[in-house]
Amino acid sequence: MRVFTDANGRSWSLAVDLPNRDRVLADTQFDLFEAIDQDQLAKLSRPQVLIPVLFSLSRPDAEAAKITPEQFARAMIGDVLEEASEALLGALTDFFPSRRRKPLQALLAKSKEASDRQAEILMQRVSDLNVSDLMAGLSNDVATSSPPSSASSPAD
Repeated sequence: MRVFTDANGRSWSLAVDLPNRDRVLADTQFDLFEAIDQDQLAKLSRPQVLIPVLFSLSRPDAEAAKITPEQFARAMIGDVLEEASEALLGALTDFFPSRRRKPLQALLAKSKEASDRQAEILMQRVSDLNVSDLMAGLSNDVATSSPPSSASSPAD
């Protein structure tokens, strides 16, 4: 079982097993057991997929605490998303026997490595931006856009 804490300080426990997989599939049409595919992992990284999956896994605890899906989703922001995603992927790998778990852990490690590298590249591109060039581009955009046409009023 893996645990993460939401933005409101509430702890959520995640476990992947057959009944939980079936509930997630019924609630979200996302099959956790197919998440070991690289394309499915990419889908699971999107908040609009991840948050409903997390809520479905947490639904019994959420219902007991009278937490609605909307309240749950509002507490899934910022670094919480990364922590929750890691907890979910950890719970998923925990489900499988070691012979399948090891390749899955290796895939997840490579996926994280690629994501980290992608973030580094993006940061490098941002730091390479020249503010003067951006301002010049903005000035050109403003200069080339046509002003809104004014409607002429009928003559009296």
